[in-house]
Amino acid sequence: MRHAETYSQVRLVAHLYEFLPSLLFWHTPNGEPRPGGVGIRLMRLGVRAGVPDLFFPTLGNKGLFVEMKDEGEHETKAQEQVRVILELAGFECYVYDDWRAAFAFIEQRAREQGYERSDPHWKSGELPASR
Repeated sequence: MRHAETYSQVRLVAHLYEFLPSLLFWHTPNGEPRPGGVGIRLMRLGVRAGVPDLFFPTLGNKGLFVEMKDEGEHETKAQEQVRVILELAGFECYVYDDWRAAFAFIEQRAREQGYERSDPHWKSGELPASR
C-alpha cells in the first residue's frame, strides 16, 4: 500500500471508528513487502494477492468490499480478477480513490441497514473541514 493510499485508508477507518463504531469491518493485510520469510508464512496461512482492503460483512446482501487506491490509480490485474470472482458470488465490491467519497457511500449503506451515526450534531453527508 502506497503512502497516499495508506493515508486515505487511515482517514476512512478513523471516521468509521468515530462515527459508526458499531459497524463491523476489517482490513485484509495484502500487498505490502514483508521481511524474511513472513510473506511465505502469510501465503501458507491463506493471504492472497488481490483481496480488497476492507470487508464489511453486515452491509449488502452477502457483504461489501472496498478497495482504496491512490487518486487516479486503478485496480491491479489480481485485484480485478478477485473482484470479478467476488461479484459473481454475490458480494458487492467498490473501488475508491477518495476517503471522503468512500465514507459517504459506506455511511449511506449503513443507514439503509439501520446503523446510526454516533454524533447527532453532524448533518448527514457533511464532513468537518479539519478532518
